[in-house]
This record gives sequence, C-alpha cells and structure tokens, in this order.
Amino acid sequence: MYHSISTSTNPLFKRWAIAVEMFEKHLTYLSLNQYTPITVTDLVLARKNGSAALPSRPVVLSFDDAYEDFYDSAFPALARHGFAATLYVPTAFVGSTCDWLRQEGEALRRMASWSQLAEMSAAGIECGGHSHAHMQLDAIPVAAAAADIRRCKAVLEDHLGRQASSFAYPHGWTTNAVKRLVQSAGFTSACAVKNMPSPPLDDAFELARLVVTGEMNTTDLAKLLTRRVTPLEVTLRNVARPIWRCVPRSRAWLQSYLPEVTRESATL
Repeated sequence: MYHSISTSTNPLFKRWAIAVEMFEKHLTYLSLNQYTPITVTDLVLARKNGSAALPSRPVVLSFDDAYEDFYDSAFPALARHGFAATLYVPTAFVGSTCDWLRQEGEALRRMASWSQLAEMSAAGIECGGHSHAHMQLDAIPVAAAAADIRRCKAVLEDHLGRQASSFAYPHGWTTNAVKRLVQSAGFTSACAVKNMPSPPLDDAFELARLVVTGEMNTTDLAKLLTRRVTPLEVTLRNVARPIWRCVPRSRAWLQSYLPEVTRESATL
C-alpha cells in the first residue's frame, strides 16, 4: 500500500511519501524478480475461481488517496513497466486539496482531477472507492456511513463511466457493519491495512495489505514481500485491533461534538 510518490512533503507526512527515484527502483525490483502486478479486483476474481488464473508471483500495487503526484509520477512509471495498479479515490476531494490532512500540514496537497482519473482508468489503472468525504466510517452513524459509501460509488461511476468494484476503508479501520454497507452498495471487495500479506482465504471485504513507507529501499521491499506471518501474530493483531481502534474512534467522536471554532483551533 502506497500513498504519495513525492519528495515535497511536510515532515509530519514524510512517512507516507516515497521519492520518485526510489519508487522506480521498487518497480524495477518487481520486474527483475518476475512479480506480476494485478489489480485488487483481478486478485479477488481469481481467488473466487480457485486461484488457477493467478500468475506465479502475483502482487497487488494499491495507492490510497489519489494525489496528483500519482498521475505525475507513479502512472508514467507503471506504464513504462506495463504494470497494473489499483488507485483508491476519496471522491469529494477530486480536483481539489486534501483537507483531511490538516494535522499533517498537508491540507494543500493537490488531488488528481477527474480528467486525469479518466485517462488513467482508460489506460488500465483500476480506480476504486475510498469513501466520499474520507471519514472514519466505523466512527460515524451507520446511516451516514451508508450514504457516504453509496455516494462515493455513484460519483466515481458517473465520472469514469465504468463500474467501481473495489473499496478501501479510510484510515484502514472497519467493522462487520461497515463491511456489510460496502457490500450492499455494490462493491465486490474492500481493503483494510493490517500490514501483513493477504492469505489465500482472506476476507474479500477486509483484505490485508502491506504498508510501504517513505524510507523503504529495495532491500526493505524484498523483506516485506517475502515475510511470513505466524498464527500467533495473527491472533495478537486480532486481540489488539479493538484497542487500537478506540484511539481514532474516540478522537472522531469528540470532534463531532466540538463547536466548529474549537475544532479549527485544535488543528493549528
């Protein structure tokens, strides 16, 4: 899971931005080691059909948030290598800026435009939903979450003229209720984070992803791609997940009850 492909970033956001040159090295490593990038939807369909259609070394390259630097830097690099990828789009911010990144000092980071997304979609980049307003869906009322998810899908399909099949949960958090909302909206898969490989029997609506951060070189990438997760690690993560979720959920709940002026002051 990548985010920004850029070196121009606030220090608070640096973890989520990888330099163009290093990203190119990542792609070269994948090519030299005979990995075949496929989309999230390709992966889910292949697994549904018994995984026989999967290449010998499949890898999914997913990118959250649809920053303009994906169009400027990642898209051309992927095209040079002939690689597929999935880009997750928070539809309310297309052609605008990243208002949800105020605390990271990146509220003015540019987003891709609809014309850029249409060009990439036509070239084979899968454009999936990343909610409409980039809200933490498990921390808002169910009706609001349902409306946001449905709106995201409708806006994406209206602008791009093709089905939006995959979804990624903003901030990576979800619940069984939110998963059902995503499925009922018509998506066929959804990505969480988990920072572990996606096993063959992974939940199609809570797919695990590995996190790629700005400081990772090709050696780090190789370790990430080949590491194995033990049953104990899975158990510990499942136990810890509700505890970790309480922190962002509490923050989201608190902000929803604070006056607008207080919320603005808190983000300075």
